[in-house]
Amino acid sequence: MRGLVKSSVRFLGILNVMTFASSLMDSSASLKSYPEIQLLEQIRRVIALGPQAHGSAIRLRREVAERWMASDKLALESRFNTALGEATRELVETALNNLPSAPEDLRMLDKIAEEFPNGFTTPEGVRALLATMCLRPADRIEMAFDFSSFPEWLMSSTMCYLLLRRNFFAWPGDLERHCARLNRAVASALRAIEVSDPEKANMIAALCLGYLVLVPFYFQEASPTSIIKKRAQLFSCLYPPSRSFLPPPAFGPAAASGRIRLGILRPNFNHSAESYATLPISEHLDRGASISHCLP
Repeated sequence: MRGLVKSSVRFLGILNVMTFASSLMDSSASLKSYPEIQLLEQIRRVIALGPQAHGSAIRLRREVAERWMASDKLALESRFNTALGEATRELVETALNNLPSAPEDLRMLDKIAEEFPNGFTTPEGVRALLATMCLRPADRIEMAFDFSSFPEWLMSSTMCYLLLRRNFFAWPGDLERHCARLNRAVASALRAIEVSDPEKANMIAALCLGYLVLVPFYFQEASPTSIIKKRAQLFSCLYPPSRSFLPPPAFGPAAASGRIRLGILRPNFNHSAESYATLPISEHLDRGASISHCLP
């Protein structure tokens, strides 16, 4: 009996030592991530303060980029699920990467650019992309993507980065560069959809449609026809006829006059940039050859 008690005490002592060591490891991991949690909180504070804190925002986004470039290239996915990844998403979604570049930013971008030629499917390329997303908007970076082999864990944030709507354009040519980039990104997505399995193809199409906003295309000199056709292809990929959730249209027989019946389909016809941009199309329809209906 006494031997059994001694064995039990010895076992409990070992168990306590193991538990203590485990708690030290957990504590060490928490301490290691604590600076990044602080970094995330600082970024959120400068976002709340607005333009008066832009100087701090430029410094903080460079720190996030530096942390990415110092990260283990084989642990990027796990790092993206920490405060560092959340800080990166905050920078992208609030367009803080569109602020002017400091000299240190430009030097870092030159260094990062050395890893671009290998593409973004390599660990080095993905790491370079994550750092670049913090420092520069996609309009100012020449990049091509093969979404068919792109890491799925980074797909949503990259689509947001490439297709994020710009609320203003400060310099001549910004609008045209923005629209050209959107056109290229959607074209890349459509090429990937053609060669991907159905599940991944649906994900790519859904992300594209979720982030793509066509309003800027109505204000450039070039026709928006190309991007409108691409968006229609995305809808066709996501909702093919065999999976359509809408009943087939039933417009009935043609009018006795023989005029073509046209339906203009839009989410709404309120006062908006898109309403005014498309108004001439409705105003110049041939009333003698067609009957048009607005379908909200």
